[in-house]
Amino acid sequence: MTARPGPVTEQVPDEIVANDATAALLAQAIDDLVSPLQAAVRDLQPSFNPATAPSGVLRWMRAALGTSGDDTLLSTQGRNLVGQIMTAYQWRGTARGLALLLELRYGVTAQVTDSGGTSWSQSPGTAPPYDHERLVRIRIDGVAEHTPLPGLADVISSAIPPQLRYQVEYRP
Repeated sequence: MTARPGPVTEQVPDEIVANDATAALLAQAIDDLVSPLQAAVRDLQPSFNPATAPSGVLRWMRAALGTSGDDTLLSTQGRNLVGQIMTAYQWRGTARGLALLLELRYGVTAQVTDSGGTSWSQSPGTAPPYDHERLVRIRIDGVAEHTPLPGLADVISSAIPPQLRYQVEYRP
């Protein structure tokens, strides 16, 4: 029996394979079991790359990463969102994180300003004064006011603390 070389067969010394038919058959059997698994793993890698993943896998990745939404995200923009979402998550809870999330999700440039959201009491045991406005202002450039940005309210609400209000301003 002529064994075609595989990863295990290639690693067994020639003296053993030549003199022990059982060792040669065992090495070949292991190669026959392992090679389809190696091919399957190698073929899976492009499926988990956002740039080349099939649309069904891309939907699953979006859901797993918390970016599920309408099917317009199956475009290049949606693939970019899945590929870059971890960068946006690193900045989650900040003005920069919200601006990055809006850029990835909608392809828009946004300027985000907030009130700082902090206050403290001058004396222990008393409530802090709330003399500042708790509002996040989002200015979206290059978009007319009536241009639909599906799910914008949900995206913003998920990215800011629940006690803050937000205001969106469009600048064409």
